Amino acid sequence: MRKTVAVGLGVLVTGALLVGCDGKNGAAGTVSSPSGAAGTPPASAPPPASADGKADTAHLPDVIGKRLPEARKAVEAAGFRRITPHDASGRDRAQVMTSNWKVCTQKPEAGKQDKSQEVALGVVKVSESCPAKDSGAPEKAGDTVPDLKGKSVKSAYESVGARKVDAQDASGRGRHVLVGSNWQVCSQSPRAGEKLGEKVVVRAVKYGESCP
Repeated sequence: MRKTVAVGLGVLVTGALLVGCDGKNGAAGTVSSPSGAAGTPPASAPPPASADGKADTAHLPDVIGKRLPEARKAVEAAGFRRITPHDASGRDRAQVMTSNWKVCTQKPEAGKQDKSQEVALGVVKVSESCPAKDSGAPEKAGDTVPDLKGKSVKSAYESVGARKVDAQDASGRGRHVLVGSNWQVCSQSPRAGEKLGEKVVVRAVKYGESCP
């Protein structure tokens, strides 16, 4: 019996020694080795995006003089998506047939620009001359009355609210002001910069007529 136990203990000790050797030179040793595939350092991470916004900029083309559909297509092709045309004459007319409108102004100007910003295009009908100054889109009134003189009655409606505008014929002929985009404001009360009240009275004449 004693001999059998001794032999068994010898076998166990020998097996433990073999396992220890395998653990040093086998798979476990390979993982800890600094050489070979397992020891190759990982590839460098790509550099972070530039902080100067280069990825968000593009060249905005010069579209002044182009018809509105052609201008919009060129701006969109350059990567700009926020395009807002407006009647540069101040009449606030809608661009129903876009091919009948041409670009007089653009903001921002042509060149490297942030693609996320709005591109405002001032337009007039192809048969018309561009104004000396872009009247811009209607200005929304706050606590004070905006300057409405020289703009259309429709623009006044957009700025102040149609229910707050009392449009009158400045010629004294008593005509009804029906189509606001056909009438130009000659005077207003309250004046620009004064506090906005319940009503804004605008006296207007038709485009092509002179203010009295």
